[in-house]
Amino acid sequence: MELSIQERLKNLRGERRLTLEQLAEQTHLSKSALGSYEAADFKDISK
Repeated sequence: MELSIQERLKNLRGERRLTLEQLAEQTHLSKSALGSYEAADFKDISK
């Protein structure tokens, strides 16, 4: 089964042991934006 973008993002962040705040600093995106990208109710942007 293929993972959604949300699942992949959350898994990769976990593998690298990054908090949302750390990832936000590295990507120059807001913490709230990244959190919404990982949320289950976020529209799947991979399709």
